[in-house]
Amino acid sequence: MSPKHQGLKRRHPNKTSKVHQDDSGDESDDLVNESGSEGDGQQDDQESEDQKDKNFQADEPHFTVPGDAWMLLPADHRRVIIHLDADCFYAQVEMVRDPSLRDKPLGVKQKNLMVTSNYVARSMGVKKSMWIKEALEALPDLILIDGSDLTHYRQCSSEISAVVRTFTVDVERLGLDENFADVTEILEDYIEESDPNKIEGHVYGDKEPDETLPGDPCGCGCRERLIAGALVAKKIRQQIVKATGITCCAGVAHNKLLAKLVSGYYKPDQQTVLFPWLVHQLMNSLNLTRSIPGIGSTMCKTLEELGIHTVKDLQNSSLALLHSKFDDETSKRLRDLSFGIDDAPVRRSGRPQTIGLEDAFRKVNSIDVVQSKYLTLLERLLKLLKEDGRIPSTLRVCVRKFDTKKKFGNRESRQTPILPSLFASGVQNVGENTRATLMNQVMELFHKMVDTSKEFHLTLLSIGFTKFIERASHENSISRFFFKRKRSETEEQDINEEKGEKSGHLKSFSTFSSVNNSKIHSLELYLESCSESDSYSSEGGRNTQGSMNIKDMLSKSHNHSIGKKDFKNIKGKFQ
Repeated sequence: MSPKHQGLKRRHPNKTSKVHQDDSGDESDDLVNESGSEGDGQQDDQESEDQKDKNFQADEPHFTVPGDAWMLLPADHRRVIIHLDADCFYAQVEMVRDPSLRDKPLGVKQKNLMVTSNYVARSMGVKKSMWIKEALEALPDLILIDGSDLTHYRQCSSEISAVVRTFTVDVERLGLDENFADVTEILEDYIEESDPNKIEGHVYGDKEPDETLPGDPCGCGCRERLIAGALVAKKIRQQIVKATGITCCAGVAHNKLLAKLVSGYYKPDQQTVLFPWLVHQLMNSLNLTRSIPGIGSTMCKTLEELGIHTVKDLQNSSLALLHSKFDDETSKRLRDLSFGIDDAPVRRSGRPQTIGLEDAFRKVNSIDVVQSKYLTLLERLLKLLKEDGRIPSTLRVCVRKFDTKKKFGNRESRQTPILPSLFASGVQNVGENTRATLMNQVMELFHKMVDTSKEFHLTLLSIGFTKFIERASHENSISRFFFKRKRSETEEQDINEEKGEKSGHLKSFSTFSSVNNSKIHSLELYLESCSESDSYSSEGGRNTQGSMNIKDMLSKSHNHSIGKKDFKNIKGKFQ
């Protein structure tokens, strides 16, 4: 941070006092310094004023816009973030693959749902997320393409992100069709190239015919930076079209939240810049709290229990009220988001921490159907695992139960460790025994969530791998030793005999690590030492036939449980 930005404090908009008092009479945590520590009331305020007197006499913000209390201090908008969103992504990929579809009404479906459509179809009444039957009734000439196979979409998504990374390494992928890019560090050259009197694309607020856009009521240089950022956004979008044929819309702002909100202001194939002194106008245009990215349906329902339905309600709520349902950090973040404040960094995207698939439907109430769907998902998931190359150490299973009384679905998930020995030969050629064992684990987790002795109604099933282990390349590593050795035929025979004597459900690795042997326990910790992401990637389901019969798989899963003898052998190697 530059010296002129150090020590600045920020206040929530619409607060007349420097230290906000919540309903309980306690000082809130709204006042924070740039490092994120809590403010200290009058002492911090005095320090802030002294700092401004010393360093900001020339650059002190002079607020001249009506509603200037919404203005954020310069330290809050020193960054330039670009949000890129591919226009009707799936449909565009199909049009790139077959250019003859460009001028025709096109829809991409997964099962009975229209996941997206091109703008020709939208102009004729076809909407995203329509049922296929409804879409064809609205437009009988609609061309439908099955989008269940995501291979082409993933490839194009990777190519788009690669293009963005040629401008900056600070790129964060969001799904298949969105990217955040922090271009703050590369602006110097573009500031020299850009025209301060010309803004590439649109400015938020220019849709209003009587709207007079102000000059620069801030004076910290953010206008110059954002104009340069708009030029970068234009160049990125042009390069994406050149490399992939895909058009994107873009939002340019001083944080991720605002960039994402403003990117769809003009669509398609256009871009919009948001200046900090117009943030209040943007946030006032939002209605329900779920219109704020980062506030999902579950959190919305919790807010509604507190009587908070709109963005304005959230802005006017006290931290004391939010604390009744949320922890301190979440409460402050919710308040911040409602005012357009977002300190979240652009996190460089690497390899995914979770690989998952899900299948959504109207109703499943049969265990046979559940098994069939999970088997299909597992076969597809193993193909993705083969592409990834890493070894997972955790299996996660999720269901969505439909409450017929409340007419609402609730997700529930369970996870369990995966024995590394299941992938002793890697993930490139997973055998039938491993498939059967994984399927057995999937169904065990399912039965922990769903009582099949009673009537049930499911609308979604999903499975995923997480906590990945990178295969060691050197000869002397523990993981290398653990995976490299193949069992001899004699060992296999002994193990199979023991399995025949002690059939049952698969035990977790930790069950046997309770043996009083620190080396075995250390091995377990090593194999489990991968971070887990809270996010869960999902993709549209598709129907493909598994390579094994369901009954065969389930019966084999009983006969291939891992016995204690395996772990005794491992223990002996470390003594």
